[in-house]
Amino acid sequence: MGSEADHWPEFVTTGRNHFPWIRFLRWLLLCSALLFIVGYLPTVHLGGRDAVASMLVGCAISVITSILGAIPLACRAVTSDRARALVPLTGVGLRFAAALVLGLLTVFLTSLAPVPLLMWVALSHLAFLTIDVRFAFQAIANSET
Repeated sequence: MGSEADHWPEFVTTGRNHFPWIRFLRWLLLCSALLFIVGYLPTVHLGGRDAVASMLVGCAISVITSILGAIPLACRAVTSDRARALVPLTGVGLRFAAALVLGLLTVFLTSLAPVPLLMWVALSHLAFLTIDVRFAFQAIANSET
């Protein structure tokens, strides 16, 4: 049996590999800011000022779902090869399920404009996909060393 530290992800116990996680969060926030800058005027033009709130919430939903999808990759504490192969798929499933649930809850439980909201969930979800895939490759490479 290992020590208690063997059950926790390496970046939690040693602090050595926490930089990919911080870098991932930083890229998400930077991409969100760029999406806001690029999408503000078209959103106001097409949907009015009320659509800007929907844009912000849609991007926030995608940030949350990207973080949720990255958690299984950051916590790769499984030992069998078969379970290790399922970790990225688990992240993708969590990301999709969270986007679906949060998007639908926001549409049905708030007074935000639903079309801009769902459009920005989809656009930001696609924009963050590159960041998510890059983080996944880094997490897999770090776990194999």
